[in-house]
Amino acid sequence: MKLLVTLASIALLAAGAAGSPTGRTTGDPIHAADHYLVKSLPQVDFKIPKSWAGSVRVGQGEGADGYSDDSLFFWLWEAETQQGKDDLIIWFNGGPACSSLLGLFKIHGPVTFPGAATKPQRNPYSWTRGANVLYVDQPVGTGFSTGSTTTTFDYYHVSSVISWLVNFFIIFPEMRNKKIHLMGESYAGMFLPNIAAEIEVGRVFLGFNLTSLSLGDAFWGNWVAMNNAVALPFIDAHRSNGTNIDPDMYQVLQQGDIDCGFPAVRDQITYPPSGPIYIPGNPSGANFKRHVPPPPEYLTESCDFGGGGTNTTERLAYIMDHTTCYGVCNPYDAALNHYYSLPDREFLSHNVKENGTNGLYSDNAYIDYLNRDDVKTAIHAPPITFSACNSPLGNSISIAAKAEKPLPAAYQKIPYIIDGGVKVHISSGLLDLVIPSLGQELVLQNTTWAGAQGFSKPPTSDVLHGKSGKILARGREERGLSYYTFPEAGHRIAQDEPEGALKWLKKVVLEERNRWAYDEGSDPLEYIFAGSGLLENGSSDSEDNPAEQETLGEGEGKTLRTRAVGSGDRQLRQQGHSSAPGIEAAVDRCLPITGRNLGRSFLASCTIVFVTVALIIPW
Repeated sequence: MKLLVTLASIALLAAGAAGSPTGRTTGDPIHAADHYLVKSLPQVDFKIPKSWAGSVRVGQGEGADGYSDDSLFFWLWEAETQQGKDDLIIWFNGGPACSSLLGLFKIHGPVTFPGAATKPQRNPYSWTRGANVLYVDQPVGTGFSTGSTTTTFDYYHVSSVISWLVNFFIIFPEMRNKKIHLMGESYAGMFLPNIAAEIEVGRVFLGFNLTSLSLGDAFWGNWVAMNNAVALPFIDAHRSNGTNIDPDMYQVLQQGDIDCGFPAVRDQITYPPSGPIYIPGNPSGANFKRHVPPPPEYLTESCDFGGGGTNTTERLAYIMDHTTCYGVCNPYDAALNHYYSLPDREFLSHNVKENGTNGLYSDNAYIDYLNRDDVKTAIHAPPITFSACNSPLGNSISIAAKAEKPLPAAYQKIPYIIDGGVKVHISSGLLDLVIPSLGQELVLQNTTWAGAQGFSKPPTSDVLHGKSGKILARGREERGLSYYTFPEAGHRIAQDEPEGALKWLKKVVLEERNRWAYDEGSDPLEYIFAGSGLLENGSSDSEDNPAEQETLGEGEGKTLRTRAVGSGDRQLRQQGHSSAPGIEAAVDRCLPITGRNLGRSFLASCTIVFVTVALIIPW
């Protein structure tokens, strides 16, 4: 029912927006794209791609559709190469509630503040070398995004992002038919699969050409599997490499690992897997990022480090044995919270080769830059103080996610997304303790997609080489899902290994042909109900120097599985129904939603289609 309401509201939103000369019936008008053009940037004295930035309303504004005065801030960058003109990356940072401008200025944007730089610099490994890139601050209250609505990453959050995209594509209609790649890191793994799944359900009505979903060091599986069950092997590996681990922390992890039965769990990570993997303390259907430290309402005197013993080890053991504030079988958070309390930390959990006292967000020059009045004017930002992460909002989201589980588990959506012909790409930095790569592999080997469970062979057969010949990444693709690991990267892959991240982006994510297979200038919806449902992957001409190209192994997954119709139609056929000619005819009348002339006819014809499909599809 929530899904039905979401798609219906978005359909009405698109119709209402198109029915007004200003682009909406109430609230501020939708401006032309030129209104958002960034003409210059202070302190940038080098050539950069063309870009547009500013705030766009969610919905129609003024409470007309329940979205009040919410606006999301964006920064769109044009692709630097002709080859990348057909692709659009939509980037989301995690946090939760961290600005995607962090991704722009610290990870893979064309203008960056590397290391301790105090002035913007040109990034030679910018992702604009491969595609158009759109950075979006979400949810409301993050970065430069403003409004009065609070969110807990529920269906409102999912529908608000999609509704915002409808408005964005009215302003930039040429972007609607690009090959769209949803990409995010860390906490984005919680909500991006749900957004992708709803775009798939509403593909006919939205006209978005969703091509892939990528999750980098992301929390898309259950928290027990993704860090608690695999923390000790990670620590052991890096202790042997010389990383100093606090002995109290290690002792708690070691004992907790045994008590929880995690060694037996890890023994089941085989290729192919022998069957479903039972994980102790793994709540059914739950995926949420553990809050560190525990939410205040869950704290009791016995959870405090001050009780339960006379030394650190005894206190940590007491916390694990006698309280539930960290959840069942959770040595990871108990030990890590103790580690964060130490004044002199040997390593950073986001990258164990970094000194732990520096902190992930200690380099704040780009924050000072974005708070300059001349910069805000240049990018049409609201006159508010910019912060990389809204900690109070992020904490409230984490607490709500723990208590309410407002969205279906992300890993439950992955098979559905792949079944719709959308490729999924998982990536992991081997130096990341927050979400260790072994945790990604445990979840992958316990997930069934495209008719089989997990990978049939270890995901190491495909190799990406750098200019010097060194190995930048290893991975594998099977049945529409790829998994790559980066040996020299932590939680932020493109920041730690920019060359490898760009190679991976261009060769793995952007290699695909347009799944719709339509002629230039044709409308993609004309082809929804035609075709065999199989498209071969296309190979694009590389603009790299051949001597610098990496080798891609003989991995599987060279055929892109796709449907000629939307997900709902596939369900109908499985149950003995057909995609009725009447529905197809109505969809033909909806075609303006995918082009530049989004018109009033959408409300009449597309609502008919939506109601018809809604009545016969078992949501």
